Amino acid sequence: MIPAVASDSQPEVEPVVRGAMQDLTTGSIPRHIVTLAIPSALTNLLQFSYHFVDMMWLGRLGPSAIAVTATYHFFFMVFVFFNQIVGLGSITLISRTFGAKDEDGCRRYIGQTFSFKLVIALIVMALGLTLQRWMWTAFGSADDVIELGLQYTTVMFSVIPIYLSAFTLRTALSSIGDMKTLLKISAISTVANLVLDPFLIFDTVYIGPFPALGIDAPLWEIPAAGLGVRGAAWASFSAIAMMFLMGLWYFTSGRTFIRISLSQFFTWDWRTVWRVLKIGTPPAFGENLHSIAQIIVGRIINTYGTAVFAASGIMGTAFGLVFIPVGGLGQAVATLVGQNLGANKPERAEKSVYAAFGMTVVVLVLMLAAAGIWTEGLMRLFLPGSDAASQETVLWAVRFLRVALIMMLGVGIGMIFGSAFWGSGDTKPPMYVTVATTYGIQIPITLIGALVLRLENPMFILWAWVISALINASAMWVIFKLGRWKTVQI
Repeated sequence: MIPAVASDSQPEVEPVVRGAMQDLTTGSIPRHIVTLAIPSALTNLLQFSYHFVDMMWLGRLGPSAIAVTATYHFFFMVFVFFNQIVGLGSITLISRTFGAKDEDGCRRYIGQTFSFKLVIALIVMALGLTLQRWMWTAFGSADDVIELGLQYTTVMFSVIPIYLSAFTLRTALSSIGDMKTLLKISAISTVANLVLDPFLIFDTVYIGPFPALGIDAPLWEIPAAGLGVRGAAWASFSAIAMMFLMGLWYFTSGRTFIRISLSQFFTWDWRTVWRVLKIGTPPAFGENLHSIAQIIVGRIINTYGTAVFAASGIMGTAFGLVFIPVGGLGQAVATLVGQNLGANKPERAEKSVYAAFGMTVVVLVLMLAAAGIWTEGLMRLFLPGSDAASQETVLWAVRFLRVALIMMLGVGIGMIFGSAFWGSGDTKPPMYVTVATTYGIQIPITLIGALVLRLENPMFILWAWVISALINASAMWVIFKLGRWKTVQI
């Protein structure tokens, strides 16, 4: 057990780190937040680009192809529950042992998280491949979307073990604060995805035209694989596989802050597994219930037609783009809270959260204002076509995003305070708040509007989300103020 508060007579321990790093338990808090958040945000941007680039290229194939990636996101939200049980629990354990200078404990938690999650990934893969056709049909997708979707999910579910293993290594790098290494390997894998996507999706890749240079015709026409949506899946997998191999090399070679032998990635200790489950299950359970709720909402949106559903997928992608810096700040909070509690400095951990909160509000206000001004241009990045279906989809996407901007402010604030609980290991409060606001507010309003009042305009679905997000943020702040998270033991 790692106490949150211990005696001042605790003996000095040799640092875990053999190379250069910043001590997050001393020095300027704002500087630490920035130095953690910027690489983390850039890493989030690179990670987000997989989905963003896929959707942007697939938009050239039409709304149905966009609907495929949007629908898969809902499926993956359920299966990722198993990943989150381990991942969210490991954030606390890795960061707190690292902050306490417990090298053996830190190494043990990273290695066993990897092996535990690999077993889970194999189960997720089997479930996904077995249930995929039923899922597409149950979601109410159009026939053309189902056929395209099966091509996509057959690949995506087959490679889940590599995906989740890569995420394990990413979480470990974040928790020990080595954001530079994480940024480096993320950049390489992102470039790979960016290059591979058009060559695997389309029959021909055109280089040019460049009207500004007076070149209106393509300079080159390069034959490509022409795999369509299946090509987007293979491009994403190839890039993630590169991230996985590079991350494994950094840990096994000692090129990051701690060295782990290959054999330690495949060890198993039920006591460690229990600790991970104890911490990770409550937030993962809450997130999974939230994901199930969003699937219900997505299923209802799907009843309004492919154009409306594809528009909601584009809005979700824009949402992810806006939250890249907020996610970086949230990761910085979790790391700072975990390491400072591990070093027995709870008040410093609290100051870190409030400093990140102020930065988050400033960032969100600026980004949401920009998104409000350039909404239509942002939406047309995904659907540049002039056909009726594309035009209708863009129209709905613009309407959705302008309302969603309000909701994003609430989600961002709630995310920062929630990260404090994840870093400390007091993971039940976020679960209670998320379940209460989702099932007590968002879902009832959505179901009443769709099934009882039978409203023809789907905008009420967005307003239900706005109300739920704002109440969630307020409740999270109130519980944070109570301060129990500063004394929790793991």
